Amino acid sequence: MKLLEYLKIRNITPYRFAKEIGFSKQCIYNYIASPDDYNFRIPTAKHMKRILEFTGGKVRPTDFIEVIERKWRSEIAITEDLIDLKKVVFDHVAHAVPNIEEAIIQYENIFGLSATKIKIIEKQKIKMALIHLGKIKIELMEPLDDQSPIAKFLFKNPSGGLHHYCLGVKDINETYKDQKNKGLNILSEPSKGYHGRSLYFIHPKELSGALIEVEEHEKE
Repeated sequence: MKLLEYLKIRNITPYRFAKEIGFSKQCIYNYIASPDDYNFRIPTAKHMKRILEFTGGKVRPTDFIEVIERKWRSEIAITEDLIDLKKVVFDHVAHAVPNIEEAIIQYENIFGLSATKIKIIEKQKIKMALIHLGKIKIELMEPLDDQSPIAKFLFKNPSGGLHHYCLGVKDINETYKDQKNKGLNILSEPSKGYHGRSLYFIHPKELSGALIEVEEHEKE
């Protein structure tokens, strides 16, 4: 039974209940507030023991927990619906570096982060390693030669820098068609990357100077 329901049945005001049980009036108003109310609180263990004693066990800790669980489930469902509607997730940020071995050591020394083994991606003419931060990745890239697109970037930024960021989408072909229909300057049609997923790049002028990679969602 909810505490507020108990008080109504017993015809006890929150002020009287607070006085009889030895709590502050604010505590009681916090405990009977709606879970959507900023002031809502779950009773402390000491207060819950007093509530159990006073109500003869009719108001239990699980009554408060069930209310919170219903609220959380509702909010999670709403959030999942919104994410599904957007169909876009952040996948990775690409960090172009002049020396990938040194960059890996720097990330490890400064943040304690470990990278994957370095891969050679001949198609893109780069060395690459990934640093995983949950579902988000930092993609370290070093050019293999002067013909690599990353070499051109490093010519302007010799110390290295953030090259692009990547957004994952559920249906890359549909996303590509939609963006082409909007007249966006897309640098290439969707093609398979080193990981086997399709991707393409949007020209930086389309989004305030940021080079954006669009990629298929990674299958879980």
